[in-house]
Amino acid sequence: MGDLGPARRTRALSAVFGSVLLVVVVGAGWACGSSSGEHAGPGTADASPDATTSDAPSDGAIDGGDLGDALADGASGDYGPAQIVAKDLHALWEIACDEQAAFVTVEGAASLSTVLRIADGAAPAPLASSQYKGRYPVVDDARVYWLAGETSGGYSYLRATSKDDGGAPTSYFPDGFGSNLYSSLAREGTTLAFYASTGGGRIFRGLTDGGGADVATSQGSVPGLALDGAYVYWLSTTGDVLRSAKTDGTAPETFLAGAGATAIAVADSEAFFTSDDGQLRALSTATPGGLPRVVAGGLDLARKLALDTKRAFWVNTSTGSIATVPLMGGTPVVIGSGAAGSSIAVCANAIWFTDPAKGDVLRVARNGG
Repeated sequence: MGDLGPARRTRALSAVFGSVLLVVVVGAGWACGSSSGEHAGPGTADASPDATTSDAPSDGAIDGGDLGDALADGASGDYGPAQIVAKDLHALWEIACDEQAAFVTVEGAASLSTVLRIADGAAPAPLASSQYKGRYPVVDDARVYWLAGETSGGYSYLRATSKDDGGAPTSYFPDGFGSNLYSSLAREGTTLAFYASTGGGRIFRGLTDGGGADVATSQGSVPGLALDGAYVYWLSTTGDVLRSAKTDGTAPETFLAGAGATAIAVADSEAFFTSDDGQLRALSTATPGGLPRVVAGGLDLARKLALDTKRAFWVNTSTGSIATVPLMGGTPVVIGSGAAGSSIAVCANAIWFTDPAKGDVLRVARNGG
């Protein structure tokens, strides 16, 4: 592994597919969510807790000039130009999507967040408000889920509401999960949720119908999670790829040492990761410690990664561009720009991403790619 870049502490994104619970699940489907560490919000948090957009027309339509902002240079015929779908959202965190809309949280005064539904051509619609440090949205067929804490600094909750019209959120309290310092969230199936806490590096397996257990502890600041059928994967603070059995909490094993990994996702029985040396690599989940294959090179400080069944997508942090490559490998194609520091979500008909510095949510339509 001498050709791998230096290890470096980073924040990683893992978006995942699942049928019901919280997100960042990485399986054989599309990726619809993202995660980040517990840091000051990207963008200014000087708005009221329920602030959404400052200039959305009263009829609910986004200004036509904004929708026409084409930001993608070099996009292939498989993708349309990047278009701004919502503007001036304060303190954007992560993003998730389905085939109708994107879902984000925006953080206002006193760290109170609003969960928003953003559909192409419509003003952002609040689904839940006053969610203390509400972050990491994920969706299933009917609901949007997120993590939120108590303003008193007590426990963290998994919350959910209708993804179409909102309503009073349902709160889930996994037994034993007691820190507001969460850093990522993953969901699988109809009752199972995984999430990580930066407080002590705890990765906790929680059930929405009650109960739960630690999968791993003392992992430092866990920057992201990914799942396959048997394991939960995460990155160490030094860039190693670690994993542990999802259900029995056996001792974590080093899946790949010295990777310099900056983001991770799993699909088609392979773990994909970006690294500090500007490469996207993949390693079979059946051969921990093996030699990864190079999927693509020329990545530029990639810190966000999402997969679907055919392609990988990532954010080049230093340039703010969105790029993609087939999972089997090839030459990356830039399909959008303006995404510095953003999160990314991939769904069947579009790629969604954010520009936290400007408070923009952008969408790239898929034309069969």
